[in-house]
Amino acid sequence: MTSLQIIGAGLGRTGTTSLREALLELGYSPCHHMDETFATQEHLNHLWKEIYRSRFEGTCHDDSKNYYLDNLLKMVFRGYVATVDCPGYMFYDRFMEWNPEAKVILTVRDSPEQYVRSVQNTFFWGNRETSWVRRSFWKMVEFFTMPHHVYWIIEYIKKLHGVDPTQPATDLALKYTDWIEKVISTVPPEKLLIFNVRDGWVPLCEFLGVDVPDRPFPKRNSSKEKNDAVKRISIGIASKKAVKLSAVLIVIVSAVVLGRKFSFKFP
Repeated sequence: MTSLQIIGAGLGRTGTTSLREALLELGYSPCHHMDETFATQEHLNHLWKEIYRSRFEGTCHDDSKNYYLDNLLKMVFRGYVATVDCPGYMFYDRFMEWNPEAKVILTVRDSPEQYVRSVQNTFFWGNRETSWVRRSFWKMVEFFTMPHHVYWIIEYIKKLHGVDPTQPATDLALKYTDWIEKVISTVPPEKLLIFNVRDGWVPLCEFLGVDVPDRPFPKRNSSKEKNDAVKRISIGIASKKAVKLSAVLIVIVSAVVLGRKFSFKFP
């Protein structure tokens, strides 16, 4: 896979959706983002279970020679010019090996605390929920509404960072700063832009060597917008599961009724 020109290494909720819109406006299209897994890549979502297992449960203990994992990732990200957000950020180092001329953008928030507030209000709500009763209730809701591939991506996140971001005991600020330090220490300075979307077009365009557009920098995906999107997806998934469950129950009830109606005793 040698098509990537831009590699996003920033965590989700660090302005990655705004960055994607900016990159698209600058001509870096297509750009992979978590939204792609719901829009254009549904036929590939089954691969995330295999990606997790090949990385953390496979027999290859030398990650640099895990060719099965490499092939799976190339299937998912083939054809993209840029990638930002989760799940792509988790593989930025692999992408660099495959695309040595690509540039890396590390999106950041104003502070670790700002990042924590954002993820607690969206993806990792469990990090702030200490009541066992409420956690149990919402875990049950999550079971019926979470897309299958999202489950495996979150499991990958847990293994990659060595912590469970959905647990109250996890220090999300430390997870955030540790990741930033890791990226900075592994990407050559001349290929890395540490970017806060509040800084707008100028630093991004200077880094990429392109003209600055004569329009406002895109601002997308506030916590409210993200939660509204998650709700729409969750309702759709829950509805599909409810239909399937209803169909199964109808079959079971019908079988019981017919069984009783046509039952007979052997002599």
